[in-house]
Amino acid sequence: MSRLQNRVPSWLYALLYGGLLLGLLLIVFFPTQKISEYCKTTVEQIFPGTTCRIGSIEYGFPLTLNFGNVELIDKQDPEEVIVSFQSLSVQADFHHRNFNIRGKLYGGDFQCRLYFKRNNGTILLTGMKAYHIDIGKWKSLHKFLGRDISGYLDMACSYRGNLSRVLQGEAEGMATVHNGSIELLHPILSLVAIELKDSGIEFLFRNRILTIKKGNFHGAEFNAFFNGVFHIAFPPGRSMLEISGELNPTLSLINADNRWKSIEDILRRRYGKATIRFIVNGTLAGPRFRFGG
Repeated sequence: MSRLQNRVPSWLYALLYGGLLLGLLLIVFFPTQKISEYCKTTVEQIFPGTTCRIGSIEYGFPLTLNFGNVELIDKQDPEEVIVSFQSLSVQADFHHRNFNIRGKLYGGDFQCRLYFKRNNGTILLTGMKAYHIDIGKWKSLHKFLGRDISGYLDMACSYRGNLSRVLQGEAEGMATVHNGSIELLHPILSLVAIELKDSGIEFLFRNRILTIKKGNFHGAEFNAFFNGVFHIAFPPGRSMLEISGELNPTLSLINADNRWKSIEDILRRRYGKATIRFIVNGTLAGPRFRFGG
């Protein structure tokens, strides 16, 4: 018995030495270039018309790939960065047969768990969460919407689809934007932008159609409730939208501008409340906004 006890430390040292040696070999001889090229090719196949750029890639223990400065770029315009990740880590969890993904995006954090069936290409993303994404820094989003927008995005959702047909998958969740503002392309009386104290949507994405089941925003000038659909197309400016809802001017806006006071008086006489019905339709590049409906 004592002889066995004396031999245990030797095995322990050998195990630790072997583990350290294996880790060192993985770091020194890690095939960075091959893995980088494979990752870029895969991303570009999933998102046609784009180029993937990876600033750095390193192996982390245990079973983790750490990426730095990952950018998705418009192939037709190399200066147009669609989205930029400051960091991205992918950790394999063979026990639960999934990958844990974490990273940083425009000053915020995100995470999700990826399940992938290699035989048919099915992917499932669960626990997808984003916190405090600074959309004021997301310049391609400004171009996508055709206006300046600021604020902090939080989101929670799940996704199921196929690796070869990502936009034909299904996602469901909710997103909020707080402490921001959105530019108006055409001023409404004295307003050139709308302040967003707090806004949110519940959404369903299925086969290229984004349905806003319930949406609201609360700001210094307006409160609103809305719903509608987006038919996603590429380029994004061709996406069709149909959104309708109710807009309520706040008391502070009415008191600050007599013209809004006059509008409130007309609405109350005609409809019994200071609520403005609105409809937005057309394309994302050329939306049409009108009151009524």
